[in-house]
Amino acid sequence: MNNRNFSDSINNSESKFKPNTNNSSEDKKQSTTEKQSLRAVAKPSDSDTVTKQQTENPIEKAPEVKETPVVYGTEAPVNSIRETVDSQTQKRFEQEKILSTADKRMKIIFGSVVGITLAVIIAFVLYLLLFRPGLTVPDPSDPTIINEVRMFSAEHYFDDLKPNEREDVEYPADIQEKMKRAYATDKNFVSYFSVPGTCMDMAVYQANDNDFYIKKDLAGNYSRYGTVFLDYRNDIEFADRNTIIYGHNFDNNKDDKQDDIIFGDCLSYLDVEYYKQRPLIEYDTLTRHYTFKIIACMLTNGDSTGDVDNGQNYLFNYIAVNMSNECFMEYIDELLQRSFIHTGVDVIETDKLLTLSTCQYEWDVGGALQNARCVLVARMVREGESVEVDTSKAVQNENPRMPHLYYKIFGGENPYYSAEKWYPY
Repeated sequence: MNNRNFSDSINNSESKFKPNTNNSSEDKKQSTTEKQSLRAVAKPSDSDTVTKQQTENPIEKAPEVKETPVVYGTEAPVNSIRETVDSQTQKRFEQEKILSTADKRMKIIFGSVVGITLAVIIAFVLYLLLFRPGLTVPDPSDPTIINEVRMFSAEHYFDDLKPNEREDVEYPADIQEKMKRAYATDKNFVSYFSVPGTCMDMAVYQANDNDFYIKKDLAGNYSRYGTVFLDYRNDIEFADRNTIIYGHNFDNNKDDKQDDIIFGDCLSYLDVEYYKQRPLIEYDTLTRHYTFKIIACMLTNGDSTGDVDNGQNYLFNYIAVNMSNECFMEYIDELLQRSFIHTGVDVIETDKLLTLSTCQYEWDVGGALQNARCVLVARMVREGESVEVDTSKAVQNENPRMPHLYYKIFGGENPYYSAEKWYPY
């Protein structure tokens, strides 16, 4: 092909694509519509554009990533954030549960403390009402009285004690066989006495003071009945002039029948007719048996409260343990002045006395004579003397000497107002 033919081909080709200026407006519209359609078809999608851009330049054309929020100083994806929030919520729930449990425990503890406190207060109030300090008279209908006092009865006292001989017990020399069982049980046991025809039939114990057994039983537990005991100053084998035994006074009146317990029968000896039927006391120490003849029963004051007037102390010291022969006879005279009965039993300066002391409530007016005492006194049967008593000689003392406080409360003049006070020497 020569140059001319090549040039003609080129021109012919250009003429085919050269716009025709002579076309109508309708042809123009059609041309415009076709162009738009071509553009729409040729226009790439967004995803194609992004893919193309990433392929052409993955660093410069990478899509923008938004910053995720920072939680507690760490950058975490959304799922991690949710897990963190859920974990915190769970922890908060567990803490609240623990606090709730602790709160419940505190309420339980507080309720328990309040309950115990109220129980203690109620128990203390009941104690003050039912077992107030001092000697009280038990309810006559109390069915436990007789059972509790069974240990004072000779019939039952030795029933449950241990055998007479025990290898681990060192018995006093010359101890009576019948006393071994009681001694083996309690070495504070010192004697046993009974007043035939009365409820006074009981064991006697001795402690290091006169307070120990007042409100304690043999086991050392609290008991309003206490335990009958020997004055701590006394020798247990009657080496002293005056041996004193103390016991409470209770009476259980049921169906109009008096059933006195412990030392309750002492007051009955204020009546001479009662004495005439029961004039003796049988007494066993660990080593010997003794018999005593009752010589007096008096009412006196247990302390000097209210018994002092114009500096004069009228308290009668009936618990003196030892005294001279002369003083002893003066004491017997003072005793017989106060006794409600005159038995006719003689007393000499070498005699030894057994004194039973208990409370007496009949004089107590507003607490003025709450420490009044009823005292029963007997003398030891002498060596070779008969134990028989001629009770026909006994008479009632119509004007016994009373404590000074008695006259102040119940009226009347004290005939012994100027009398010289007796002191042991």
